[in-house]
Amino acid sequence: SWLGLEPYLDWSGGEIGVGEARFAPGPDRLRLLVAEAPALRRQRGTREALTRFLEVATGVSGFVVEDTGPDRQPFHLTVTVPAGAAPYLDLVER
Repeated sequence: SWLGLEPYLDWSGGEIGVGEARFAPGPDRLRLLVAEAPALRRQRGTREALTRFLEVATGVSGFVVEDTGPDRQPFHLTVTVPAGAAPYLDLVER
């Protein structure tokens, strides 16, 4: 919980913190994500950090993150998901 990954876990009780937590891509991917946490934290809020998070979490490369808001307004993004990450689309959307 100290890494703030709860929203990216699947909870057997249907809501965050209720029941057993699972990570769709598996425990090995979760371990890698935890190992990357300090570097991701330093880049928080950047396109690079989001891209790296998605790649590490899913094990798939090729994500494209673009600013798409009016006049490149912050917090308006389009994420292009590579076909190999289709099984993890719910995770990517979160």
